[in-house]
Amino acid sequence: MRTLVLVVVLLALAVVAMQLQFAETGVLTIAYQGWLVETSPVAMLIAFVVVVFLLMMFFKCLGWLLGAPNAWNNVFRDGRQNRAQKRLLKGFTDYIEGRWQPAIKQLTHPASTNHAGLINHLLGARAAHFQGDTEKRDQLLEIAAQESPDAGVSIDITRAELQLDSGDREAAQETLVFLRGKAPRNGHVVKLLAQVYHQNEEWSKLDALLPIARRLNAIANAELTVLEHDCQRGMISTTEENRVAGYWKRLPRAAQHDRNLLIAISQRMLEEGKPAVAEKLIRDHLSAQWDDELLPLYAQIETDDPAKQLDYAERWLGAHGRSASLLAALGQLCFRCKLWGKARVYLESSLGIEESPRASLLLAELLTQLGEQDAAREHYANGLRLALKEQKALVSIPRSVSEPHTDQPESAPNPELTLIESKG
Repeated sequence: MRTLVLVVVLLALAVVAMQLQFAETGVLTIAYQGWLVETSPVAMLIAFVVVVFLLMMFFKCLGWLLGAPNAWNNVFRDGRQNRAQKRLLKGFTDYIEGRWQPAIKQLTHPASTNHAGLINHLLGARAAHFQGDTEKRDQLLEIAAQESPDAGVSIDITRAELQLDSGDREAAQETLVFLRGKAPRNGHVVKLLAQVYHQNEEWSKLDALLPIARRLNAIANAELTVLEHDCQRGMISTTEENRVAGYWKRLPRAAQHDRNLLIAISQRMLEEGKPAVAEKLIRDHLSAQWDDELLPLYAQIETDDPAKQLDYAERWLGAHGRSASLLAALGQLCFRCKLWGKARVYLESSLGIEESPRASLLLAELLTQLGEQDAAREHYANGLRLALKEQKALVSIPRSVSEPHTDQPESAPNPELTLIESKG
């Protein structure tokens, strides 16, 4: 911009000089301390322009000479930065491709760390970790913390992730609890801490943390649902006896209608000697949301008034009279009430709709009670045959190679069948 202004001024002066050259300009006299200079105004104007131009060139050259060292420094600095960027790119590529030792060499080179120290040290620490060099990993993390104190959260998150990966959950939990104090709204910290609590089965801590994770959108919905479900089952099994009922009431309605959780709370009530509470929980659920899978457990609950329990169950016949599971449950309840004929009708009706080892064995037990030994042996054999067939079908289900082996399936199995003890 300044050069443009100067050019315009010089052109204006040139125009003025040309006009003065052809005009009657007279003589310009300058006297100073005995010196006398006589010249024309045009010559004076030209001399002035020349002097201004020379002064400008002088100061420009002077500025270039004075700025030369900085210019050379910039050139060298740009060269160093380019080389550092190339090292960083090469180290990152080696890291992604799993070449840990070359990655560490490139990322920890002094020329590279001077350019992007934090990134290099964190990537180098991860590479050292995956190589199995925990000492080098911790050393690089400490250097990163010293050189980049403002990036403490990023460094400690990296530390916790690597501790978790190496199976050191105690150290990871300590790091993450410390981080929660520094960055309470950091979603990734909350997610990692929730995973640690889940792995350590610290259900009360996880129960307090999961609502925060939901508010922060820290965990994907699918994973959060699994964590909440596992936490709820853990809380049901570990909460103190005088508090577990209150915890159940605080659960969302959807959780209270979950079959696995309902089975868990019912079994907990049975363990605590509260069969009436367990019976009412399952009865209320079946009245609101029918589920054949819960009927075996309902029939096994022994309350102080089995006749009343039977009366409640028979009210479901109107809507679910063709349910083989309901008829088998009614047969079991009638057996407990010593209503032998009625029990036989229900069990034979159940087997007429669908064969099951449970109904066959229950009927065999009933026939034994009635003294019909040959028919009882036939139903015992049929029940065992059906049970072995079901077991064989379960064993033959292919398991994914990548799926971790567990002794129990993901969904809770049907309650264990218990044969009714003969009361002869």
